[in-house]
Amino acid sequence: MKVDVTRNPTEDDLSLLSHGLRSYNSQHIGHAATEEDVRFAVFARNGSGKIIGGIRAAAFWGWLHIELLWLEEDVRGAGTGRQLLSAAEAFAMKHGFFHSRLETTSFQAREFYEKHGYEVFGELRDLPQGFTSYFMKKALV
Repeated sequence: MKVDVTRNPTEDDLSLLSHGLRSYNSQHIGHAATEEDVRFAVFARNGSGKIIGGIRAAAFWGWLHIELLWLEEDVRGAGTGRQLLSAAEAFAMKHGFFHSRLETTSFQAREFYEKHGYEVFGELRDLPQGFTSYFMKKALV
């Protein structure tokens, strides 16, 4: 056996790993383990069509996973984040996902998410160094 580390794995190699894990998981949780992730994005655009913010997300096993939410500085605090989050949650519920989870750090948007119904269920100090990462969840029903 040889173990190697690569910074440039091929899509085929990554797919092989995903397929292997889904196959294993299906032995424990059935059909849900073999379903593909529902990957999607929600964008906010200005009048000329330029992206000024957005959400990158995935959903699987009944849960929406907000991978990231970003807004340009000058639109923060104007309700754009709320609109993006609402759109992502509505999309997830329409497709049968009724819980949401995300991660944010102490210098980012914990209060924003709490204001929109998310609660901390775990934290990890010094990720990144000197800060805390918060793991948050919300029931979408």
